[in-house]
Amino acid sequence: MKKILIVGGGGLLGSSLVKVITEESNWEVKVASRKFLADAKGYERWDSNSRSDWKEMILKERWKPDVIVNVAAMTNVDQCEIEREGAWKTNVELVSVIAEMARKVDAKVIQLSSDNIFDGVNGPYTEDDKAKPINYYGKTKLAAENVCLSSGIDCAIIRTMWLYGQSAMGKKTFVDWLIERVLGRETTRIAIDEIGNPTLTDDVAYAILKIIEKNLTGIVNIAGENRVSRWEWANRICDVYRIDKREMLVPVESAQLQREALRPLQSGFVTTKMASVLEFKAIDVEHGLYLLRIQKERETT
Repeated sequence: MKKILIVGGGGLLGSSLVKVITEESNWEVKVASRKFLADAKGYERWDSNSRSDWKEMILKERWKPDVIVNVAAMTNVDQCEIEREGAWKTNVELVSVIAEMARKVDAKVIQLSSDNIFDGVNGPYTEDDKAKPINYYGKTKLAAENVCLSSGIDCAIIRTMWLYGQSAMGKKTFVDWLIERVLGRETTRIAIDEIGNPTLTDDVAYAILKIIEKNLTGIVNIAGENRVSRWEWANRICDVYRIDKREMLVPVESAQLQREALRPLQSGFVTTKMASVLEFKAIDVEHGLYLLRIQKERETT
C-alpha cells in the first residue's frame, strides 16, 4: 500500500484531505503536525521544523512516503505582515526541508499556494500569468512555489483561495467569522471591491486526490465555480443560513478596513485546466454553503 504524508493534516484543508483520501482511496494516510506524526497505528512526537527529525523520520519504513502534500502554512495575511520571520520560517523554510527530504526518498510533493501571489489588478488569473505579490504572505507563497519548482523534485503546485469548510483546531473561516458576528449583533464591515472564488475545502481535497491518481505535475488552479465580491458572498451566507440580520452588514471599500496588509482586489482564478486536465468541476457557492450548513446541523443534533 502506498503512503501519503499530509503535512498540516490537522488544519482546515488538512482535515478535509485526510477524510477524502481515507474514504475515497486505498492510500495509507500519515499526518504530520508541528509536534507529532500520526497514522492508524498511533503517533510519535517530533519537531516538524527540524531537518534532523525529518531525515530520521523520512527513512523509517513506517513513515517513508510516496507522496507528501504540504498544506501547513501561516495563512493570516495581516499576521504574516507583522511576524515576517515566523511567516518565512513556516511558509518557505519548511517547504525547503520538505523538498530536500522528498528528494532523498523520491517522493512527489504537492504544495498549496494562493491567489495572494498576484497583485489583483487584472484577475481572474490563469496558471501562466505573471506573479506580483503586494503583501508579505503572497511573497512567502511565491517563494515556496519557486523552492519546489527549482528543486528538481516531482511536484505539483495547487493555487487556491477563499477556503471555507468544516472548522478544524478552532480555526475560523470567513463563514464562521461572519455568522458569529451577525448573530452577536456586531456591526460588520465587508469589502465590496475584493473579488474572488469562495472554495470548499472538500473540493480542493478531491482535486488533490485526482492529481495524485493522474500523477500530474506543474501548476493548476483549484477554485470554486463562482467569482464574487466579499460583500456578495456575505449576503449569500446570510441567505443560506437564514440569518435575517443584514442591517449588521456595512459595505465598504477595502482601503477603509485599515488592515496591516494589502489584498489583491480584482482576483480570482480561471479553472479551465482543472476542468480539462483533472476532469473536475468545483461546486458553486450556494451548494457549498448548503452542504456546510447541513453538516453543522448534523453535528449539533
